[in-house]
Amino acid sequence: ALDDGWTVAMLVHWLDRNIPHPDIEPSETGVFISSAVQHLLDSRRTTLDELVRDKYRLRDALGAKVDGYRKEARLEAYQTLLDPDCATPLVVTPDVAL
Repeated sequence: ALDDGWTVAMLVHWLDRNIPHPDIEPSETGVFISSAVQHLLDSRRTTLDELVRDKYRLRDALGAKVDGYRKEARLEAYQTLLDPDCATPLVVTPDVAL
């Protein structure tokens, strides 16, 4: 009974507040979460009531997705810095190496 009356916007807002993402702008996560919820509603034929009822599992799954994308972005940025043709390549010299 506590989950009655939810809208898609309310669910997206709840998920956005309950998935830690201090390094990502809420405007970006809001679009991602909204798209994910809409995908579940449209493609998977899940109802809003089902998503609200399982909101903690949904939060965990979307949080894992965000973490995965975060790790991919960090790895890609690191690999870019290792490229000698990068505008600002990562350079290690003996005087700063331990």
